[in-house]
Amino acid sequence: MEMPIEKYSGLNFHTWRVKIQMQLMNKNLWGIVNGKETTPTDASKLLEWQSRDDRAKAIIGLALSDSELHHVDLDKSSKDIWDTLNKLFGAKAVNAKFSLKLQLYRFKMDDIVSMSSHINNLRSLIRQLAEVKAAIEDEDAKAILLNSLSSKYSNVVFTLSQIQSQSLDDMIAALLAEEKRTTKDAEGHSQQESAFYSRTRKYHRRSDKSEIECHYYRKRGHTAWDCRVRANDVLKGKVISNTANIAMVEDPPDAEGSEDSDEYVL
Repeated sequence: MEMPIEKYSGLNFHTWRVKIQMQLMNKNLWGIVNGKETTPTDASKLLEWQSRDDRAKAIIGLALSDSELHHVDLDKSSKDIWDTLNKLFGAKAVNAKFSLKLQLYRFKMDDIVSMSSHINNLRSLIRQLAEVKAAIEDEDAKAILLNSLSSKYSNVVFTLSQIQSQSLDDMIAALLAEEKRTTKDAEGHSQQESAFYSRTRKYHRRSDKSEIECHYYRKRGHTAWDCRVRANDVLKGKVISNTANIAMVEDPPDAEGSEDSDEYVL
């Protein structure tokens, strides 16, 4: 089952055009649309050619939004319709050439974007520039790609910049492999930190608290933070003020049973 193509409504013409071209190629109709298969003079072949031309027109027309459908003249061939669309909307892409070049030369990697997404974004820019007759050579694309990477890739950037003979595809493969390696290392480091934190917590839970004095209850063996008496007093509303870890308590507990009001560090 074919995936439906989003209808063209005036935006991203180059992407839409590539998708339509692939669909026409899949149906063996692209030769008619690009003009390589001209109208046959043999009457026995003309009927089949016209049928294929109609199918091509249907694919193109059904992939246009209602607002753009008026550009389709069914009395014309699929090639004429295709050329008309390219003339109308391709011109807009030409006007965007300078803007695309600015995007390319300012192209930088966002830390939250994966390497594969970053590379796809670069390829999209390069493809759009090629559509407006501003093709980028592989050597320039490699330099732009390396220059766009964040500082965490500085080592691999230095290494790859020393290899002059590698292709753009080889460089991309190396960068994807580096991302996979660093991600795996980061996951291993995170697991080590988690294990260390867990061991530290267990150590503190087991550590001797016999000499620790609670500044709230004035008993040894626990801190004020862990004091159950203090927790109960808070629930009962006996704590009448609490600022900067100092609490005034009504009838605070006393090691000797005193009921005098006093200040306690919580």
